Amino acid sequence: MIRSAKPIASSEITPREIYMRRREFMASAASAAALAALPRRASSAPLTFSKSAFSTDEPLTPKKDVTSYNNYYEFGTAKTAPASYAE
Repeated sequence: MIRSAKPIASSEITPREIYMRRREFMASAASAAALAALPRRASSAPLTFSKSAFSTDEPLTPKKDVTSYNNYYEFGTAKTAPASYAE
């Protein structure tokens, strides 16, 4: 009833010299990721935009309202409670 595991093919085993250099590989991979995350030089063409069909002429919501409104009840049932207790 209990099956024994199939032997691992030698082609699937990492050679020892490569395995022992795994820290170098991780360091070089981290360096490559960090370099990829650096901002690239912007092109000289100016950015352009056009209004969406869904745009409105309404004024933007004030920052005070946007940053303090919360629908969750961790800090209280009032809409203003999370902002006052979240410190």
